[in-house]
Amino acid sequence: MRLFSANRVLTAARKFAALPFGRKLQFMQCWLVLVSMRIGLLVVPARLLLDLGKRISGSSDHLSGQNCDALGRELAWMITRCARTVPGAKCLAQALALQLLLGRKGCACELHIGVSRTVEGEFSSHAWIVLEGQTILGGAASPLTYRSIVVSGRSA
Repeated sequence: MRLFSANRVLTAARKFAALPFGRKLQFMQCWLVLVSMRIGLLVVPARLLLDLGKRISGSSDHLSGQNCDALGRELAWMITRCARTVPGAKCLAQALALQLLLGRKGCACELHIGVSRTVEGEFSSHAWIVLEGQTILGGAASPLTYRSIVVSGRSA
């Protein structure tokens, strides 16, 4: 089974090439941070990456709430698109990447890690990002489906 068809790759390459230069840079930054978080999760404890995301939020750039919301939604969309090309970049890697990118812009967000029990009795976990009281990454139903056990690196 092939991961990508030739037509799909060509279509994606054409769309990327048609983007303005600034948007290409933003996509590349999202992709690089996502790859870094994915690799980081393989080699260091997740707690260290959670703490890193929290510390980065002390940036010199500070955006207003409305600007943070718009930027957060845009970056969340880009992260989910980039995750399609990064093997194993599931919810935690995506959430860590978004938290880091938003923190660098001075936008405070909450990274939640939650658990739930499936119908079969097995545990399931999920990570999502909340910005300005709204879930912007990981699905709007996540706070209802999962019980938060970690919020932005501190125990809930």
